[in-house]
Amino acid sequence: MVGLISIFVTGLFLGCGPCLLGCGPLVISYAVGTGRNAKGSLKLYFLFSLSRLSAYLFFSLSFFLFGSLSARYASIARYFFFAGGLFIIFIGLLMAGGKALGHGLCRRLGAVFLEKDKKTIIILGLLMSLIPCAPFLSVMSYISLGRGGLFLVLSYVLTFWLGTVVSPLLLMVISAGRLYSGLIAKGGYLKVFNFISGSIMVFLGVRMATSAITLY
Repeated sequence: MVGLISIFVTGLFLGCGPCLLGCGPLVISYAVGTGRNAKGSLKLYFLFSLSRLSAYLFFSLSFFLFGSLSARYASIARYFFFAGGLFIIFIGLLMAGGKALGHGLCRRLGAVFLEKDKKTIIILGLLMSLIPCAPFLSVMSYISLGRGGLFLVLSYVLTFWLGTVVSPLLLMVISAGRLYSGLIAKGGYLKVFNFISGSIMVFLGVRMATSAITLY
């Protein structure tokens, strides 16, 4: 029980620190840019979190079965950074100017990836989890390389994930949804905020893609 509490607190601290800084701008920009109210933004957040859980299970089971893969994973992490950056840039461009471009293809892409869509936020959650920070990899190594068996590893992963879910990002996403339904949509600022949100995502995508060059 003590171990589970420690893992939960660790997830809570990461969710309030590195995870918030890394995922917060992305999730909030996507929620506002795609016109989600508070309820819709909350659904997006939990879909994003569930997709991250699948990545946590991937890392923990890989570490458990094959030992620490941190060094070997680092050699291919740049490709996830680059691919993730390009995808985020693509989504950001659709949000910022897809409809304004007036092309049928842009409208169709927007319908596929933005309008009442679930796959995009799931992909974003997976991408953000497949390019993890060093503290996260350390936690996964600690969880998976202990002597407790597979059941204990899975219990630790689920507990750690619950800790990351209880994050200030949860309240920030709900607040962003309320801001959209209470001010942006009613005030006629939709196109402006779509452009701002999309531009933020393009910036985040460019930064992520270019950071792949610095990874060794």
